Amino acid sequence: MTEQAPFSSWDLPFWYRKLSRFSKLIGAAGATIAVAGFIVAAVNLAFGVSIWQNPSERYRVELADHAKPIIDASYSLLAKPGVTERLLGIEDIPQRRAAMEAIFTSYIEDGGLEGTLEQAVDTYDRIVRCHASWFCRFDDYDSLNDQMINVWFSYAGKIQQMRGKVTALDFGVPLEHEAERLRAKQKARVG
Repeated sequence: MTEQAPFSSWDLPFWYRKLSRFSKLIGAAGATIAVAGFIVAAVNLAFGVSIWQNPSERYRVELADHAKPIIDASYSLLAKPGVTERLLGIEDIPQRRAAMEAIFTSYIEDGGLEGTLEQAVDTYDRIVRCHASWFCRFDDYDSLNDQMINVWFSYAGKIQQMRGKVTALDFGVPLEHEAERLRAKQKARVG
């Protein structure tokens, strides 16, 4: 029978090297996780993009606060007696759209609602960016389709006027592209 080697004859330098490598690996993994967390937080703070979050409730509150008068007016202004009939009397579609935009632009300017419109469009822009992102999710995005189409096609003239003067050059661009995409999708479905 062979005798077992006592504890002192184990290869201690071998085990020390193994544990040392393992310790370094754990340290590197911890540092990588910390750096990734810092980057996620910086992107969240700098761009307002919610990474691995669901900001649906927060955006819905913002829409309720800022977009309600804009959305309500986009429906009620056309419901005034004679307005729709006058618009339908204009045969040329671009002229009809320009007349409609003039109605909404004067509503915004007369009511001093440029700030409200800016906040509403910013919220829609963030929602569209969130929806397009791989890291952000918006619950029931489809429920906002008609609102986005309505807001863009009602206030496009005023939004474009505000670009570069009061707001950034890309103000409303995500909303514009998404509303046009959704409208084309609606037209294709209806025929």
